[in-house]
Amino acid sequence: MFHGIFVRYLTQLARESNIPQATKNNYINVLKSSAQALKNYGINSKNNTANSKWGVAPGETTDYSNQLSATMLIEAASTFDLAAVYTNNTYGGKLSYLALGNYNLTQLVAKGISNDNISSLTLPAGLQLIAFADDNFGSDSIVFSSNQAQLTEWDNKISSLKIRTIGTGNGLKGEYFAGASLETLKFTQTDEVINFDWAESSPKEASLGVDNFSIRWSGFIQALNSGQYTFYVSGDDGVKLTINKVVLFDSFSATGQNSFSNTITLEAGQKYDITLEYSEKSGNASCKLEWENQYLTRQLVPVTQLYTRAVSSLDIIMAYADCEYKGFYTGLKVGEYTLAELNNLGVLNKDIASLKIPQGYKVTLFEEDNFNGNSIELIKDSSCLADWTDKTSSLIVTTNGLTNMEGIYYLKNRTSNYNLAVEGTYTNTSDG
Repeated sequence: MFHGIFVRYLTQLARESNIPQATKNNYINVLKSSAQALKNYGINSKNNTANSKWGVAPGETTDYSNQLSATMLIEAASTFDLAAVYTNNTYGGKLSYLALGNYNLTQLVAKGISNDNISSLTLPAGLQLIAFADDNFGSDSIVFSSNQAQLTEWDNKISSLKIRTIGTGNGLKGEYFAGASLETLKFTQTDEVINFDWAESSPKEASLGVDNFSIRWSGFIQALNSGQYTFYVSGDDGVKLTINKVVLFDSFSATGQNSFSNTITLEAGQKYDITLEYSEKSGNASCKLEWENQYLTRQLVPVTQLYTRAVSSLDIIMAYADCEYKGFYTGLKVGEYTLAELNNLGVLNKDIASLKIPQGYKVTLFEEDNFNGNSIELIKDSSCLADWTDKTSSLIVTTNGLTNMEGIYYLKNRTSNYNLAVEGTYTNTSDG
């Protein structure tokens, strides 16, 4: 029976709590892997009985508690990817699971959900629920992208709904600086959401102290719906928010507790550059990023809609969205990059303004996709591409062999870690 109690409460923790998504995912993976072990090894195929040890098949009989625990485990693992709606607040009352799709009132009733009888809901990462006040998706509507322990104004008012997938973001890159004006980079980390209140402390006192520090969060934001969004930043002290190269507000030098907002139109599913800069001078320190539109009540921008720009340690060329090697950046290896391939790396069309190119490499930029149109070749760093700023739609990275290398160079085998000494002349590998 202990196994059943463990499954029940770990499931509730993973589905209903406000712990970080990464922690939830760990719990879910434990339950899913345990369920898979039970399915593969822990069930007697002759009579479908289950053992107390989920990885070992039982004999001819088992007790009720073992069978119940196994049933609870299989049910939990099969429902983590589904939305759940409850008849009472705080995830109480009757529970019903819903998969992706559109549900009018008739379809909800078929699932055991009465008209105007939903008071709370849970949503796994990657799902969004659009609720409608009338049947057949009519009248007022609201979008939920995270768990709702209480539906407040929408309590017992839902007559139809839609469940669809949303983003798969992991948060924004946070660069933490000593100095109130982004002076000295101390450390970086990925932050799932921007919702911090450090009071009179800081994110890491040993590195930043308690006053005079600053942070730059950068990456991409993906719109849930098309239309006008209002973005809010509450901060103590200064903040500056830029989306799609549009500065929504710049109060980086402000002091004290402040709240700023502005609007911008975004398209559903599209990813846009976002940079939020924060400055703490003295006293209390806090920063929060929220959004709102016709479907969304004012709420934190969720982790699912925020993306970092991944950079591999093997990348050679660094491409930046702004001059002076600022803004969003990505790494590029030797190869050809169409617009679609650049987009997969997070590079938007016509959004490269500066490049870092180490000696021995060449970058060819093209004004059109698929390596068409005007082009330019670069073999060294360019802090600003001047006439080629924000003109690149495809590019090619190649080696640009050096013939004047001298001295001794060491090549390391990645598998064995053995080093090979090579003399730096053009005859250095003639012996194979």
